[in-house]
This record gives sequence, structure tokens and C-alpha cells, in this order.
Amino acid sequence: MGILWTSKSEIVGEVTDTLRKEWDYRQSEGRNQYAGIFSLPALNINWTNWKSYAERADAIYRNSVAKTCVERRARSIGNIDIKYEGGNKAVEALLKRPNVRDGDLGTFLNNSEVSLSVGGDLDLFWDMRLPSTPMVHAFRQDLVVDDVENSRFLYAPHGVTDGKKPQFIFEYDNLGKTTRALQLVGDSYKVIRGGFQKISYFDPRTSSEGAGAGDSALTAIDIMNAIDKLLHSKFKAGGTKAGFFQLSGEPTDAEIEKMRSQFAALNPDGGSTVLPAGVTFNDAQLTLAEMEVLEARNQMAKEICTAFQVPAELVNESEATYANARGKDKIFYRNFIGPEAHWLVGQLQTGIRLYVDPNAELAVDETSVQHLEEDRLERASKMAQMKCFTPDEIRAVMGYEPAEEDAQFVGAQVNMGQPEEKPKGEVAFDADAGDRGDDNDN
Repeated sequence: MGILWTSKSEIVGEVTDTLRKEWDYRQSEGRNQYAGIFSLPALNINWTNWKSYAERADAIYRNSVAKTCVERRARSIGNIDIKYEGGNKAVEALLKRPNVRDGDLGTFLNNSEVSLSVGGDLDLFWDMRLPSTPMVHAFRQDLVVDDVENSRFLYAPHGVTDGKKPQFIFEYDNLGKTTRALQLVGDSYKVIRGGFQKISYFDPRTSSEGAGAGDSALTAIDIMNAIDKLLHSKFKAGGTKAGFFQLSGEPTDAEIEKMRSQFAALNPDGGSTVLPAGVTFNDAQLTLAEMEVLEARNQMAKEICTAFQVPAELVNESEATYANARGKDKIFYRNFIGPEAHWLVGQLQTGIRLYVDPNAELAVDETSVQHLEEDRLERASKMAQMKCFTPDEIRAVMGYEPAEEDAQFVGAQVNMGQPEEKPKGEVAFDADAGDRGDDNDN
């Protein structure tokens, strides 16, 4: 990350020629120390900024629980269907294929939610270089610079290779709308058709970047990764303990050399299983039971699930039956996926209206979400039972258009499928189970 930081400093110095104090990027991240017999550095808390984005993403994706939570959020958002009205053919083409890499809208929504979950930002380039087939690309957020003094965004993918100039420059007005887009072609910039949109979760610690949903889980992720690393090294070493050897008295150089040869003779495999006479081993490491590793790991897993707003039952971190797992899934969709989908689709509508078609209207198709559809059907059923709503009002709740004037409504059939009245009789030992109500003499 040091190379990236240096490169961005060079970009800022060359392109803007000024120092922007408005940035809230932290130059250093303090490390606390625990006091005790041994002075050990505490786990590094990775704050939300572009410098630590790659480090945070690596920590999250090395953690099985955090990675599953991110993917659970992303897949759920990617499965949401979007309906649109008033858009032209360009909007239709954009929604069918947002860009070449993602291929379809579901994959684009999936990847967008991953970016928001990990870093809290989604930087979109609305590519209008071909007006009939527009595309939208998501930039990596740690390579986007907000030049607030000159009112422009800089995208510098060459930052990782010590590039001197950003690939794209987007100048914006007081409302944040792109007024001019520039692309680096050779050594000069060319004006292109396009715009830039920054979507962020609000972060009160900085005005220029968002806070990812998993930022509050970084401490738990660090601890859990450390526990997994400890368990891995412990099992890989065959359960050996860390410690030190203690000798009686102060041995001379000759005695030390003799002891080394004895070690080699007693342990031809290079280990230290058998100790020479006069040497004792002092354990300097707690056992896994003493450290309560498994209890701590389970608690950190629950903390991670809480930070990502994913029920632990959905990522196999809590006991679950089919019934309560389905109930938790409903809660997950109602409390997070539903509001998140509406918010994200609203942001995409803003970008489309700014740069593609000002009349386009996007909305979440709630009829495609099973849990939300069940809620709507239950509400419509209760409205029908109250007998104080018109059919069109009930149809609106269910997501349907008003019925035609001459439409005939079919009511529920009563007593359909009820068993017939049959005479009672003795049931023989070998009688057919389906005829136990019949009068038979078998």
C-alpha cells in the first residue's frame, strides 16, 4: 500500500498542484500496546479510507464468515428484479447489459453490493461514448480521487504502476453533475461523452468517503483471523508448544557446543523432542483450552454477522432448523434486502436520469421477492376480509393494474374438496386406509 500512497501523492501534486486539507485521509494509524511482562502490539484497526481498502478487502475475504456475509448480501441484491417505465431504447439496452464484464443486470447489482459492503463506496462511470448502447462501469474505489478544490474526480488506475496522469477526469458543478469528462489518450486529454456518480454509505468521520457495512466488524475479523492462524500453526506443528530452554548455571562455550552435538544426536530429525541431561524446557504459551479459543471464535463470528446485518443462522454460525432459518431469512429480506434494494435502485435511477434519459423511472419489482410477495398477499387477504376496500385497491396492494370495467371476479369456492358423508362401520385389520370410513365387512 505504500507504493499506492506514493503514487497518489505524485498524481495529486502533478494534476492539482495543491494540497487539499479537506481530505480526511489519515496519514498514520496508531497501534496500542498491552502492558505486561511481554509488550505486544495490539491488532491494527483498519479505518475506512482508500489507503486501507485493499488491506480491508483482503482481511474480509480471508475470513470465512465475513466473506459468506458479503456474498449473502450481494446474491440477495443480485436476485432483485427491476422494472422501468418511460425509458428509451438506450435505457433498455443499458439494463439488459450494463457492461461487457458483468454481462447482465443481476451480476452488476451483485458486484455493486460487494463494493458497498467492503468499502462503503460505489464509483460509477456512465459511459455515453456510444449513445445508442450506453454502459456503466464501476471503478475501484481506492483509485478514485475527489479533487474538491478543483471540483473534479480523478480516476488513476495507473497509480499501482507509478503512473503520472489519471486515466479519466470528471469535472462537476455545485450539484455534483458531471459537466465535462476527459479521457487520457496518449499524452493528452480528449473530451468524451459520459458522467461520474459517487454512491456512498454516510461516514461521519469523513466527508469524502463512505463507511462500509463491515467496517465495524474489522476488529472481530482481525481477532478471528488471528485465531484461525494460531489454530493452523498449532495443528501444523503437531501440537508443539512455544517456550525456551533453561540450563543450570552458566555453561562455557565448550559445554554449549557439546550440548548442541547431543541435541543433534538425540533428535536426528532436527526437532527437540529429547533433551540432554541438565536442560529443562519452560512453556511460554497458553494452551488452546486456557485461551478459550473456540468460545472467542464463536463470539467473533456472531459479531461479524451482526455488523453485516446477516442472521447467524444463514451462515451456519448458529443452530438452525428449517422453520427458524426461514423466519430469519424473512427478517433479513424485510429489514435489509428490501430497503437496500430500494435505495440502490433509486441511486441508479438518479444516474440514468442525469446521463442517459431524464424520463426513466426505475423501481424494485417486489412481486419477484418471495418473502415480500407473501406479505403483500397476506395484507390483500385481510383487506378483502374487512370488506371496506374496492377490488382495485386490493389489486394495487398486490402490485396489479386496475381491472377493466367489465371484469368478472371469481370468489373462493366453498366446501370444495370436503370428504363425503359416509356410513360408519368396522374397520378390518387389512382394510385400505383410504376406505376407513366405509361400511365394509372385510
